[in-house]
Amino acid sequence: MTTTWREKIVCVCGHEGEHVWSENDQPFSSQWERHRFNGFDGGEFETSGTANLRGAITAIKPKCPQCGAVGQVTYATKS
Repeated sequence: MTTTWREKIVCVCGHEGEHVWSENDQPFSSQWERHRFNGFDGGEFETSGTANLRGAITAIKPKCPQCGAVGQVTYATKS
């Protein structure tokens, strides 16, 4: 089975998007994770291990469609 998480992210310019990542959590099978940034240009990153937000940013290099900044996203603070 695959589990998917979504977390709001924001560029330094204020443009918002979403970090979406899925992982294989099926018992007795190989571990993998797949990451992408909705609302930003970039693509996907897949690993046979685990990755955090910084690792996914480094691999994908998301580009902000609003200001053109590359890799300048963080998780949005919860209010």
